[in-house]
Amino acid sequence: AEGSCRLTGTPVAVGGEQSLTVATLLIRFLEGITERGDICTAITDMTAGYTLSPSLSDPITLMPTWFIVTDTGVYYLNGLTGVLERTGG
Repeated sequence: AEGSCRLTGTPVAVGGEQSLTVATLLIRFLEGITERGDICTAITDMTAGYTLSPSLSDPITLMPTWFIVTDTGVYYLNGLTGVLERTGG
């Protein structure tokens, strides 16, 4: 991706929600791949970032998200809920 995009508006924290600890997220990741039946032997990259809320309505919400690359797949791990989603990458 090239260029940049600036969000407009006033940032507002979502009431009382806190990101899960890294240790808790790693446990949720393990639980998630086990539930899915996925097998991996190594995490090769783990990057913290944000994803946009899936809703198209205002206001836009940025969710803390971990981008996790393993030897067998690529995942997004929600930093607030611990929900794991496999990507096509």
